[in-house]
Amino acid sequence: MKFIQGQMPSLQEVERLFQQQFKAQERINASNRKLKKVKDNIEKNESILKDPFTKINKYKRTENEISKLQAEQQRILAARDAAQSEGNAATIRIDELRDLFRQSGVNFEPSYQKGTDVTSRTGEYQKALEDQNSKAKELADKLADAREEAGRIGDIMGAYERNIVDQERSIRTQDRLNSANIDLFNKRADKKEAQEAKKAQEKLEKERDRELKKLQREQQKDAKDASRTFVQGLLMKTGKRSSPQQSDLANKALDAIRKNIEAAAADGNIDEAEMRELGKLYVAKLQELGLATKRAVNGLKEELTQGLKEINAQIDAIGKWANTTQRQKRPGGIVNLPYRKR
Repeated sequence: MKFIQGQMPSLQEVERLFQQQFKAQERINASNRKLKKVKDNIEKNESILKDPFTKINKYKRTENEISKLQAEQQRILAARDAAQSEGNAATIRIDELRDLFRQSGVNFEPSYQKGTDVTSRTGEYQKALEDQNSKAKELADKLADAREEAGRIGDIMGAYERNIVDQERSIRTQDRLNSANIDLFNKRADKKEAQEAKKAQEKLEKERDRELKKLQREQQKDAKDASRTFVQGLLMKTGKRSSPQQSDLANKALDAIRKNIEAAAADGNIDEAEMRELGKLYVAKLQELGLATKRAVNGLKEELTQGLKEINAQIDAIGKWANTTQRQKRPGGIVNLPYRKR
């Protein structure tokens, strides 16, 4: 969007384009009117030459007049062609602006019907610029929201890590106390109290297991949310070989298949078959958007595959983190998180 906005000309430049287009059409219309008059005069004089009773002097004067009219006709045609070229140049540039607006999701169709003029068309361009700015702000807000969401998930994971550390410290302390109590009861040969202590220990372990299972479910849910966030945050880094326009088309094609990537990543891994299928969808979307260069398409496809492999690495790390609850039951089983907001 920033690249497209950087290519948009000023209001004054666009007004000059519409003025050039308008004046060129006026010159074309004037030339057509003059051509009709000259053609009528040529036909009129040619009828005199066809008259067998025309005198020699008048015949010669008529021939000279026709020659002058034909020369005038050529000058008018040349002037009309020049005006047509100027008008075409302005029209081509205006069409380019229409395409640029379309790439940023904004409609720009200058009005040429009766009652419109250069000023009204320039106003339509100004309105399209305002819509484009609104689109840019909307995209910036969405990007900020995505970054905030990624940070929120990182904060949640960090809080879980601290909570697990605190719980394990408390559990180890309680284990030592319970073991000491059981040993004391055994030494006193108080079987009844020893059994009650054992029951209390078992109850504590069950409560601890329930708490850890709850944590595991919450961790797995946030792991899925984090995986989805990584897919949503994927952007095509097209490198030095790609033009800004190719970069723009690459990310548009990526947006079109993002749901397919989420579906492929839902089971925790994008396998080779899924990567090939996503590559086909991506290439088809690039071609639909107008990217026809085979070298560029293949290069972008390779970069998509690399991006999918990076997502695999991310969700694999998240999956390992989310399934460490059994290790967390043992003292010292603390696991570092795969992602944290910096």
